[in-house]
Amino acid sequence: MNCGGDTYIAAGKTDFTNVDTGFILGIDDSDSDTPKFFIGSSTKYLNWDGTALTIAGAVISGVVLTGTSADAFTLNSDLQDVNADLALGRTTGGSATLRWNGTIAAIDKNFQCPTLNLTGGQISFPAAQSASADGNTLDDYEENTWASDVGATSNFTGTPTLSDGRYTKIGNVVTLQGVVTANATTGGLQSYMAFTIPFTAAHVTCGAAFQNSGTMGFCYVTGSTLYIFWPAASGIKVNSDSYYFEVTYRV
Repeated sequence: MNCGGDTYIAAGKTDFTNVDTGFILGIDDSDSDTPKFFIGSSTKYLNWDGTALTIAGAVISGVVLTGTSADAFTLNSDLQDVNADLALGRTTGGSATLRWNGTIAAIDKNFQCPTLNLTGGQISFPAAQSASADGNTLDDYEENTWASDVGATSNFTGTPTLSDGRYTKIGNVVTLQGVVTANATTGGLQSYMAFTIPFTAAHVTCGAAFQNSGTMGFCYVTGSTLYIFWPAASGIKVNSDSYYFEVTYRV
């Protein structure tokens, strides 16, 4: 059929729009004789306008796809071991891309879901923290061993040795644990030893310390230093012994 310069076959439609229900296949004379195909209604349709294929309200394998002429739905099939991309485009807000590279599925925008079910049982954070100013955003997790040479000491002979030093960092909170092997010089005398910590403390914070022989002390962090301390009244024992400590502080 030829109507006003357009050549097409159609039923229910008389032009290349989604106003009427039906289909139209032909040449659009008003658009440089561009071949076009429109089928559907004003809300559910498949359109080829000579440049892009647009689907709205279609049901495919039980999945509903919705969109307007301003939205894009693109799936690149990966048969040559290249990236397969699912691109969701918007006139406002830009596009979001879900990419499968054969190993990792990644999305390049913020992702939101009501419940996160980790069937693999792991969350991986980057080695370098990506800090967030949002108080509801967890931006770091790290657990590792920790080693430091002793700094200043008082009432200890030889060189106190830190062993089995461990830390866990969750967001801006760090927990340090460790064991020090040391030999106190004089019993019942104020004693301390100092070590460099892996994360600088925001404030002075106290923790617990315990001599394996049974005396209780305390520890505290200030700046980049951990002090393990026994007051004179604690009755520190004179022998080579193990000293345990734990402190949790904010960075």
